[in-house]
Amino acid sequence: MIRIFRGLEGIKKERRGIALGVFDGVHRGHQALIHALIEACEKDGLIPAALTFSYETGFGFDRKPVGHTLIMSEEDRLKALGEAGVREIFLVPLTDDFLHLSPSGFLRLIVENRLGGQLLAIGQDGHFGWHGKGDARFLKTYSSTHPLRSLVVGDVMWEGDKVSSTRIRGLLAKGEMEQVSALMTRPFRLSGTVISGRRIGSSIGFPTANIRYPATAALIRRGVYVTRVRYGGADFPAVTSVGVAPSVHGGQRELLIESYLYDFDQDLYGREVEVTFLSFVRDERRFDSLEELKAQMTRDIEGVRARHAV
Repeated sequence: MIRIFRGLEGIKKERRGIALGVFDGVHRGHQALIHALIEACEKDGLIPAALTFSYETGFGFDRKPVGHTLIMSEEDRLKALGEAGVREIFLVPLTDDFLHLSPSGFLRLIVENRLGGQLLAIGQDGHFGWHGKGDARFLKTYSSTHPLRSLVVGDVMWEGDKVSSTRIRGLLAKGEMEQVSALMTRPFRLSGTVISGRRIGSSIGFPTANIRYPATAALIRRGVYVTRVRYGGADFPAVTSVGVAPSVHGGQRELLIESYLYDFDQDLYGREVEVTFLSFVRDERRFDSLEELKAQMTRDIEGVRARHAV
C-alpha cells in the first residue's frame, strides 16, 4: 500500500531513501531514477520514497502562474509514481517558506531531520533549494561531510536525444503521440466533466462528449485524433477533436476536447471522462457550411473507425 503525505507535517522520521523531482510525465528518465533508488534501498534496508511538489497554489517555482505546462494531472502523477515502485510519496506545496530554503537548509531540515533521509537520489541535472542553487555537485559535496548519501543518476537517451519533460511537451505541441507514448511508456491523457454545448454534432448525426481543456495541462496540437474514452471503468474507441471549433462556435476562443464515441448511446452530460490520445489525424480546419463540416466529420469517423478496427 502506497502512503501519500500531503505536506510535511506530522510525518514519522524513518530511515528512507528519497528520489527528488517534479516527475512531470513520470517518463523513462524518472523511471530510471526511481529504479536506481529502489535498488539502493533494498541493499540498505531503506524505505523507497519520492518527494515531489503540489501546484495547488496555481504558481510554480518562479512564482508565475503554472499555465498550460503540466503533462500529467496530480492524480495521474501520484499513481504513476506508485506504479514505478516507491512506497511513500511526499507531495510538498510550493509555499514561500519552502521555496526560500537554502540548498543546505533543504537537505538538513527537510530531507535529513524531517524525513530521516539516509539517501537522496536526483537526476544529473536536478536542482533544489532557493532559486535551484543546489545541484548534483552541491549534493555530492554536502554528502562528503554529512550522513546523507547521494545518488546521482545520468540521463536516459531515446533515439539519440535525452528523455525529458521539455522534450515531451515539444512532441505534444507537434501532435506526435506515438513518440510521447514511447518516452512516457504510457499514452497522454486528459480528463474532465462533460459539459453541455450547442449540440451541433447531434444535429448533424454525430453527438460528441465535450470537456474543457484543463487549465494547467500542456497544450497539444489542435486537430483530430485517434483516441479512447474511459467512462464508468470501460474504454470506448473514439475520434476526438481538440480546438475552438471555428466552424461551429464562431468567435469563441475556449479550447474544447470533443469526442465521438463509436457505437455509444449513453448520455454523458455531467459525467467524468478520460480521453487517451493515440495518434494525430489532421489539423483543425474552418468550414464554410455545416454540410462541409458534416462531410469532413464523416470522413474522419470512418477513417478512424478503420484504425480502431471497429
